[in-house]
Amino acid sequence: MTVFFIVLAVTIVVAIAGMVAAWRLFGVELGPFRGRQRPEAIRALTARVPFLYRASANKWWFDDLYNVLFMVIGGRIAAAFWWFDRNVVDGVVNGIGALTRRTGSDLARVQTGRVQNYALGIAIGLIVMAGSYFVIAGR
Repeated sequence: MTVFFIVLAVTIVVAIAGMVAAWRLFGVELGPFRGRQRPEAIRALTARVPFLYRASANKWWFDDLYNVLFMVIGGRIAAAFWWFDRNVVDGVVNGIGALTRRTGSDLARVQTGRVQNYALGIAIGLIVMAGSYFVIAGR
């Protein structure tokens, strides 16, 4: 619990120091607090640490990082998953559906409604079963 309060205190001190530095550099008009801008101090500070100024002006390159990570790389990963889903997953599902439809239409031709055709199918099945039995039992 002590570490929590130390981190909390450090965070508050850094935030207040940042606010005071910004007020002193850029001026403040907040109720009774008045302060003027100091453009010469801002120029001297940016000349001393140009990288921090450039990074701050470019918003620490978060927009560029976001674009690369989520738009470019993430877009390519999403496109690969979309291709896999469209071609592989949908291909398997559509293939199974087409096979089922074709098998059903082929079997529909067998169902003629004539008793003679059904009796012929039963007779052929019995002949195949008996022949298989004699082949297996004859070994």
